Amino acid sequence: MPTPRMLTPLAPPQAMPNSGIVIEGVLEKIVNFTVPRRIVAREFFLDFDKHRCGRVSRSQFARALNLIGVRLKVEEADLLAQHFSDQLPVQGVILSASPDLQVNYERFVEAVDGVKKFGCQEPALPRSIFIESASQTNWSHKTLSPVTKIQAKVVEKRLRLYDQFQAFDPLRKGFCHPGQVKTVFSIMSLDRELAPEDLKALQDRYTRLDGMFCYVDFCNVIDEAFTKKGLDKDPMVTITMPDASATAPARRNKQKNSAESVQKVFDLEEKIRSQSKIRRCHMRSSFHDMDRTRRGHVSKSQFFRCMGMLGFDLRPQDIEILCTVYCDMGNLTEFNYHEFCLSCDLRSDFDRPQTTAAMPRQDMNNVMGSKYFDSYGMVHRHLPSPRFQLSSPGRLRENFSFPEVLTLA
Repeated sequence: MPTPRMLTPLAPPQAMPNSGIVIEGVLEKIVNFTVPRRIVAREFFLDFDKHRCGRVSRSQFARALNLIGVRLKVEEADLLAQHFSDQLPVQGVILSASPDLQVNYERFVEAVDGVKKFGCQEPALPRSIFIESASQTNWSHKTLSPVTKIQAKVVEKRLRLYDQFQAFDPLRKGFCHPGQVKTVFSIMSLDRELAPEDLKALQDRYTRLDGMFCYVDFCNVIDEAFTKKGLDKDPMVTITMPDASATAPARRNKQKNSAESVQKVFDLEEKIRSQSKIRRCHMRSSFHDMDRTRRGHVSKSQFFRCMGMLGFDLRPQDIEILCTVYCDMGNLTEFNYHEFCLSCDLRSDFDRPQTTAAMPRQDMNNVMGSKYFDSYGMVHRHLPSPRFQLSSPGRLRENFSFPEVLTLA
């Protein structure tokens, strides 16, 4: 008797009796689940087909569908098993209820691939697109030119742009391609400081008609932040070292506040100063507990917690008002507590170096006596003994007699 695999299976019905379930609808449901998740249905049936004959039992077929993750009803799973089963005719009777009924999963996989290819289009993959929130906050970086931003960053990091551009100009002609400009900015980590419109403005300013970027003129303008061209020809010219104001555009990005906002901040700071004077609390030490690395910034929630622990009853509206002045990193989450303490903490003067003269130490006289220490705690200068006096230039003469030396008999 030939094996069931060699027989031609009979045409199964398209729907189960007394049910409105259609096989095409079930297959489309499976395709809509597997296609977006990139699931290969055939791999789940191979675990049950040890002999690779292309067939599994009904229970194995249902278990494989469950492993795929498709949530089908019992009637739908039975319909799929009956539709893709190889039923054997025995004496004119179809053994549809036989427990040895084998399900041809290869036909099931081909049917799923056919529906995916012809009847169902592959949906687009979900993407998370960054959408910048429409904020009405005016930051100082929006009013700065790209040259000013680069100058501040170059002075802060002590960068040399001219050497990086020469790597792309072996003939030293002073020009390079616009794509190489982006490469130099990426190497020096300056691309994060420039917006696409800033980069386009630089290229429009320093690009000639043939599209080549003149990096020599660009570097000369950038170097004006810390040096002056032609110092060798004028040695009497003195230049000053860049201070904190030269690097401020690279380190700080503050908001542009109106006069009304500034007045609100001033009134709130006066209230905090008066309460701090009464309580005599040191605010800086509380912020240091939140700022382990001493960056000078804490989050807005940490600032609210510190002020609450210190006993300052501030409302969330007050915190938002203070953030308009002391959030200077280009966002509304990092609070500069260092500047806030300099403005509102009355004990911040103790952290500054003392410039007044030290008071005399009176305890030194009681400990060692005035023979060795003066009233300020300093050691007396050692003077030459009077027993030595100069008898002639460069020669000492002793003016005393040696004491008697006691010897033991």
